[in-house]
Amino acid sequence: MMAEGRTAGSALLVNVGNRDLLLDGQEIRPARERGLELLERFDQHRERLTMPIITPLLDYFEQKGEALARVVLFATDQAEEAEPRFRSTDTLHFAEIARRLIQARTKGRLEVVLRLLRDLNPSQYDETYAFYQRDLRGRKMTDGINRWYVAASGGTPAMNQGLLLAAIERFGDFCQVLYLRQGAPLPEPLDLGGRIRQSIFRQLACGYLDRYDFAAARMALERLPGRELEARLADYGAARLNFDHQGAWQIADAVHARAQGRERLFVQVLREEARALRDGDASLLLAELYHKARVCYQNGAYKEFLVFLFTLDEYVLQEVIRRELGIDMSSDDWKDQERRRRQVAERPELQAFLEAQRTESGEPLRYERATRIALGAHLDFLIERPPTETGISEARAAELTELRQIDRWLNAPALARLRNRAVHGTGGASREAITAAYCEAAGAERDLLADLAVLVRGAGARPGPWTLDTLREHIRDRLGD
Repeated sequence: MMAEGRTAGSALLVNVGNRDLLLDGQEIRPARERGLELLERFDQHRERLTMPIITPLLDYFEQKGEALARVVLFATDQAEEAEPRFRSTDTLHFAEIARRLIQARTKGRLEVVLRLLRDLNPSQYDETYAFYQRDLRGRKMTDGINRWYVAASGGTPAMNQGLLLAAIERFGDFCQVLYLRQGAPLPEPLDLGGRIRQSIFRQLACGYLDRYDFAAARMALERLPGRELEARLADYGAARLNFDHQGAWQIADAVHARAQGRERLFVQVLREEARALRDGDASLLLAELYHKARVCYQNGAYKEFLVFLFTLDEYVLQEVIRRELGIDMSSDDWKDQERRRRQVAERPELQAFLEAQRTESGEPLRYERATRIALGAHLDFLIERPPTETGISEARAAELTELRQIDRWLNAPALARLRNRAVHGTGGASREAITAAYCEAAGAERDLLADLAVLVRGAGARPGPWTLDTLREHIRDRLGD
């Protein structure tokens, strides 16, 4: 594999993901567009750029006292026909910036090669695996190299899996896998051969479970012999996170037939919860929405978090009104509106209150419509009118007052604008921007997730513990992690 007359060296193979380059310690979104801007002004931003995965890898070789001859960076460059939201995640510019940072660090002594996954879908396991199989046969991978190190971090799950499999397949015992745990200062080497293959996928599966990425965990588990049950349980978790409750029930039902003993009792719980969610159990659905929002927030999926944030808030208001007033605001065709008019007319105090409400433009409120302003007006009736009219206790009114206040903070202009730009447009979102907008509305520092839990409890649900957390631990225990 090595050209004659040249000293053998080591190569490091790394996938560049859209979280693998940071600006001032923050993720850069969208990767393709912002990456190009930063690349064009590289000298201006150079000191502010960091590489959370590549830098610990380079540190590892320095501490080990082993000089690298070559670093190969794999990045994505999807076809122009790809959906813009997917193409915007491409990392080709991140990889070029990383190449410059590496060469600056090594004063140009280290060869850095860029390889692009061009015109293919980086989330497709078969496409990425086939790419790496072809690419690792090239001379840039073998000329002057006698040992290959593969980073099992960065890039999409499909890219990681494809590179690991192809590298172990291509280079055999001369291939060493490095795995960087989240927050660790240095990567750790994994064993080779059959044990390495199993260890890699077990570690990958557990890493994916840490981030609630059940779909990616299933892909890794399917590569482990004798782990069919764990793979199906991960499938269940993925279905739940996608609110595919019928699919989750079907998976749990199939697993239940194969499980035994205590395992069967646990799967029975999974099956029953999926059934209840499928059938519209409001308490479970509220908790599910809360935890989905929490997972998005903790994993840095902030655009998705904004979607679930406002979905959760609206569902909370609907459920409070259903529980306290017996009025269903979940749908809004003309029959629903007529039904709500009749229900309101049966309560003169409620009708008088709602008919006195006005929109921002001064027009009478169409309270029979399932709009946010109508939901708020129904809730205000419960808060502002006496118990003799509302039928709720003063203590319950106090709970709803706190709930309504959080609702107003969530729908204040700053956060609403951020949501509209991110959800309905091409605007970005970050934890800092979301927190700043929320705390600005509140006029004080607030714990957003804690306030969301208050909303959920106010609507009669319990935000924790979550069965999917138990499921993660169950799969880990079965893997012996």
